[in-house]
This record gives sequence, structure tokens and C-alpha cells, in this order.
Amino acid sequence: MDSALAELDRIEQQLSMLTGEARARDRIATRLRALHEKWNSAAEVPTGADVLSTLDSATHDEIFEFIDNELDLS
Repeated sequence: MDSALAELDRIEQQLSMLTGEARARDRIATRLRALHEKWNSAAEVPTGADVLSTLDSATHDEIFEFIDNELDLS
């Protein structure tokens, strides 16, 4: 995680040098928004209701697979 934060610091420093380049700033802002959206969607955690609904219709094998994945046993 420290390397990712250091990389973000480096990117922030480089972005601060683009103050007068409107087209580059717009393109970078678009990419950053897309990255932000991707990051947020990857972090979405299913609600308890979603999990219960999935488990209600799951086979025994699917339930065991779910348990293995949740407990990181696979």
C-alpha cells in the first residue's frame, strides 16, 4: 500500500505542473473519474439481503464454495 500511496504522490506532483494545459487537464480528469468509478465499484460489498437472497437459491456446492471464498479456504 505504501508504494501505491507514493505513486499517487508522484502523480499529484506531475499533475500540478499542468496548470495551463486545459486539454490535457480535461483528458486526465476524465481518466481519473473513470479510475475512481472503477475503484469504487470494485469495493462494493454485497448487503446482507443480497447474500441471503443468493444463498436461498444456491445449491449445496455453491454454498460450500461461498463459505470457502469468504473464509479464504480455497
